[in-house]
Amino acid sequence: MSERNTQTGAPAQRLRRHARPLAAGAMLLTLAATAAAGYLSGQRHATPADTFAAVQAGHLARLDRSAQPGHVVFLGSSTFQALDTAAITPTALNLSIGGDTTADLLDRARSYRSLASATAVWLNIGFNDMMQRCASPRGSLPQVFDLVPAGTPLFVLAIQNVSAERLLQRCDGRLSALIDTYNGELATACAARPACQFVPHPANAHLGGDRHASWIESDGIHLSPTGYAAL
Repeated sequence: MSERNTQTGAPAQRLRRHARPLAAGAMLLTLAATAAAGYLSGQRHATPADTFAAVQAGHLARLDRSAQPGHVVFLGSSTFQALDTAAITPTALNLSIGGDTTADLLDRARSYRSLASATAVWLNIGFNDMMQRCASPRGSLPQVFDLVPAGTPLFVLAIQNVSAERLLQRCDGRLSALIDTYNGELATACAARPACQFVPHPANAHLGGDRHASWIESDGIHLSPTGYAAL
């Protein structure tokens, strides 16, 4: 390369070197501005948990559409999702998603065709409402119960209580009391509906004692194999 070309090429190379970090910085500023605009406008961007829940809801919607009539349908969140429903009845159809709130369940289950032909329905929902909002979802109970056709046997399982040692600070220490109150509301609502039976949760009678660790996992929330065997 001639001396002239070498001299003119050096500034161009320096410009290219400086342009790369400038472009990266501009991109970061654009992303930050986009995120800030979304935040200020009240928009909530999807999280991995949101995406996972949406994918699971899609799978269950396809399962519902392909299921034959005459199943015992299980609706709920993590307690039912991890339950060996086939050990209860060979016609079980488990349409539960861990992490669901009553609003989540209502949103996805309103279109379930299997509920119209179900021989019975098991329901366990509301725990995540209290975990997330520290409030009972009792206002949603009529809508949740209405998912099940009148006359179809409905079994409502109580919400299992939690380990006070692990979740003592949750809801300013009121979570356990909230769950107890909500279970009473479930029992009352079920008693007012024909063909509905409220089922106390077997783990609740054993929490807080020496046997607690054998009924609930170390997270203080989910049932252990012993708890599931009792359930």
